[in-house]
Amino acid sequence: MNTRRLIFCLYRTLHVAVLTFLVGLAASPLLWPQPVVAQQGTIKKLSLAQVEELVARHVPDSTMHTEIQRRGLAFSPTTAIVESLRATGAGPLTLSALVALLPKTTRSGVSNPAGTESALSATLKVIERTLNAQTEIDRTRTQHLKSSGTVIRDNARYHLSNLIVDPSTCTIKETHTIESNTLRSQGGRDSASSSTARVEITLSLKDVEQVSVEREGDSYNLINAKNGHPEDTLTVAPPVYFVFLASSTAAFSHHASSTTGDHQAAQVNNDSVKVTAFLFFDEEMANRAGEAVKRAAKLCGGNSSVSPTP
Repeated sequence: MNTRRLIFCLYRTLHVAVLTFLVGLAASPLLWPQPVVAQQGTIKKLSLAQVEELVARHVPDSTMHTEIQRRGLAFSPTTAIVESLRATGAGPLTLSALVALLPKTTRSGVSNPAGTESALSATLKVIERTLNAQTEIDRTRTQHLKSSGTVIRDNARYHLSNLIVDPSTCTIKETHTIESNTLRSQGGRDSASSSTARVEITLSLKDVEQVSVEREGDSYNLINAKNGHPEDTLTVAPPVYFVFLASSTAAFSHHASSTTGDHQAAQVNNDSVKVTAFLFFDEEMANRAGEAVKRAAKLCGGNSSVSPTP
């Protein structure tokens, strides 16, 4: 009797254990694999626009490398794309991840250290492309001089009329015009004036030592505040950004011809200056151009540094 009872207890225990195991086995796919599969399915490949934006935003090189390997690319990379991204500041890890996805027949020439000429050409193309994307810029500059009760409002139109970027000489030649209509108000009286200026800039990238990107008006307002006149301000709408290029010597050529009003003779100035600038209405593009100018200056044999907008 005791033996039968013992066998019955063992049978019932084994039966419960087997059922528990089978239920757990059946439920396990619901508890683990399905969420993982679903999570993996939401990962989208990186588009070229996304890669360019991440490089422009200075995402760490190691992070870029990891994301490219983890997510893959939604486009087929080419040597031109790799060189363009190199020119805009892509790091060595990012470039190596892109090169690994190139066809084997085109990999050898991309990361060749001797390929300075192709890297320079790609960098200058970035400069040319960013400048040509900003050929028309309209802005209103309003200067409040509360100490003298004066308000100066200037509606200005900037037009880039000619651009020559020459890799063989490492030079940039840019011609633009600025048309201004100015209204000066003081003591209840208004006076209006108009002017047109044509400016031709010629520079060698070898002479560029410093590159900085600044929103128009920031330095003016900062200097006034430091001098005890924070009430004297300059506002610009919509905001525009300057890419300033600086040299320790007067290395940049400026040729300017300007007229005031309808019947004034043109005033012509030919100067060599230490600082010149390119104008942009897009901050991100200004920073991208600044990085490209810095890299081009180094590839041309100069030594430049760049400061983005604060």
